[in-house]
Amino acid sequence: PAPPRDDPPTILVLGALRVERQHEHVVDAFDRLVASGTEARLVLAGHAGDNAENVKRRIAFASARGFIRWEPDPGEGQLADLVARASLLVHLS
Repeated sequence: PAPPRDDPPTILVLGALRVERQHEHVVDAFDRLVASGTEARLVLAGHAGDNAENVKRRIAFASARGFIRWEPDPGEGQLADLVARASLLVHLS
């Protein structure tokens, strides 16, 4: 059986933190979502790419930073668990 979904819901973003993927826009949108009163968590799962420092800085200044985490190198088992428990999966290309 599949594990239960996270509560509050998790938005899972897959992919290395690269400039062309624009993770910072996802962080900005999540900040607005939480500011509107929605309870959620944001997990960025992917290697440090050429935009890692910018994304980490954006997270540090986000109002919702307490609900955001970056998993830079999730193992295969951890990644499978994150996907199974997430309510929304985003794959940036």
